[in-house]
Amino acid sequence: MASDRSVKGAALVSLSMFLPALLGMLLLILWQVPAERLYAALFAPDIAMVGELRVHYSLMPRLAVCLASGTALGLSGAVLQQVLQNPLASPSTLGISAGAQLALSIAILFFPGLIGWSRDAVALSGGMIAVFLVFAFSWRQQFAPFTVILSGLIIGLLFAAVSAALVLHNERYLAGLFLWGSGVLKQYDWEAARALLPRLAVLTLLVVLMMRPLILLGLEDGASALGVNVLVVRIAGLTLAAALAGVVTAQVGVIGFIGLAGPALARSLGADHFKRQLFWSPVLGAALLLITDVAVQLLDAVTNISLPTGAVTALLGAPVLLWLLPRLRMINKPALSSPTAGHHRVRHPALLLTLLFALALAALWLSLSFGRAPDGSWQFVRGDMFEALLPWRLPRSAAAFAAGTMLAISGTILQRFTGNAMASPEILGVSAGAGLGIVAALFLLSAPSYLALTGAAALGSLFVLILLLGIILSGRTSLNQILLAGVALSALLSSVFAILMATGDPRMMQLFTWMTGSTHGITPAPAISAGICAVIVLLLAPLFSRWLDILPLGRDTAQELGIGLKLSTLTLLGFTAFATAAATLVTGPLTFVGLMAPHLARQCGFARALPQMVGAALLGGTMMLFADWLGRVVDFPWQVPSGLVATLITSPLLLWLLSRR
Repeated sequence: MASDRSVKGAALVSLSMFLPALLGMLLLILWQVPAERLYAALFAPDIAMVGELRVHYSLMPRLAVCLASGTALGLSGAVLQQVLQNPLASPSTLGISAGAQLALSIAILFFPGLIGWSRDAVALSGGMIAVFLVFAFSWRQQFAPFTVILSGLIIGLLFAAVSAALVLHNERYLAGLFLWGSGVLKQYDWEAARALLPRLAVLTLLVVLMMRPLILLGLEDGASALGVNVLVVRIAGLTLAAALAGVVTAQVGVIGFIGLAGPALARSLGADHFKRQLFWSPVLGAALLLITDVAVQLLDAVTNISLPTGAVTALLGAPVLLWLLPRLRMINKPALSSPTAGHHRVRHPALLLTLLFALALAALWLSLSFGRAPDGSWQFVRGDMFEALLPWRLPRSAAAFAAGTMLAISGTILQRFTGNAMASPEILGVSAGAGLGIVAALFLLSAPSYLALTGAAALGSLFVLILLLGIILSGRTSLNQILLAGVALSALLSSVFAILMATGDPRMMQLFTWMTGSTHGITPAPAISAGICAVIVLLLAPLFSRWLDILPLGRDTAQELGIGLKLSTLTLLGFTAFATAAATLVTGPLTFVGLMAPHLARQCGFARALPQMVGAALLGGTMMLFADWLGRVVDFPWQVPSGLVATLITSPLLLWLLSRR
């Protein structure tokens, strides 16, 4: 009976999206040709009739590409979530989109002939290079889900940081990539459809042939007992999922939300078995992308406003996902519920923490006393010159350290509390909320001051925090459901950024600079505010150490030991949201620190909650301090955002540590 209800529910939701979408497509076609010429427009257009040519060579190829892309991305997400046993896994987990965008950026700047030869081949090559690197760093750990996820996230962040740095220095040449990066389905012939359909058909057939071993893979240790070669199945599953997403990305750009939303919607409608997920995830993915694209085309036809479909997808899909969240059946495997498993423990944590504190002091001294002179030469400053430069250097250094500290503690709490390696402050959507506030200020105020932008960011963060706390207080959600709610909110708000960035409005470059983590505009007032918030966070964080040591053992164990799950959830997530918002308001959404610093601390051997939080705080603050200094001097007199610099210098380090586990 439950299976029948799940089939009926999924079919009903799919039809509720497909039927309006097909009706809208029919309206678009009849807008171009009269009803009596419909058959001719579809199959034998008259070259003298512009409307028939538009239907045959634009609308119909776009329909085919849209359905194929949604199907492929939904299928890719379902396979990835099954292989990695993580409900937050999606095609972007493997860094495919970031690799494709970086490859296009490099080709446009340095090898423009490659773009003329085949843009799709360049994008696909970049995506596959990212996947190859993920495989290379995961090989030693037998493609363990934790290692694959973390490697993919780090490589994706690294490639995205390099792309952002290229954009900042070559805005005139790379601004068009914002449009491609938002997912554009416009077609002018059948070339993309002819390229996509046969490749996707072959890949889909291979996924179907792998259905049984993929189902058994969900049994963890039981899969090996049943004769399944877990390593081979993981490699094959990851390869197929990456190929599905890579082929789509190469043809139409980045459409990231479908791979997450399709499987999530399928599970929320009762598809709890992987065989049903494998069917309904691509169906729902295709339906969601189709209704979004038709809505975008209708808007363009009525108002002459053209929007990228990939960005708008999250605007429609995220609210649906939030609405279905209480009924969502989550993957929640023990393999991801122990954030300290598999890591060595340092014998003398106090000694290592002392060394990290000394490293932080050295970084602070370096940032204040060593840098570039006005003529570009290197110099140490002391005496009167040191005092003269201190009001300029100290605020940004202090703000960078404070922001890195707060984000690192937030990431540590989230990863230990949820047992999810992908958890980071940006998962909560608080940073995206701050960005939305800044967007509103930029467009509603003629010349907003720094104080006005800060206030707008605070209101945006507060808005998202209230939504998140409302979901928590409903009492019908698990930990991973709360994370998925944060992802949906973040995707919803990020889609607004992508749409605005694609318009080419010059004001959006100010937002882009802020989003990359620039600290060069920090004044004493916000630096003092950040410092006070960081002190509060550091003083309160140890109070949660007992919870964070016990909660990873499981919810039942925590309740037996007297921990109230609702109270702990509300307290920890509220505290994390406060720390994230405080850091974001000052230095922008530098949330990669919240992802990397906890893993670096764990790689250093800090296993228990309190040492890991302190170690992550020192590492996060130090990497932001060092990144701020590098951003100040590496391209003098220009300023490189510290967020980009920190990603570029810490990603290789974390990958190296990960490969040596």
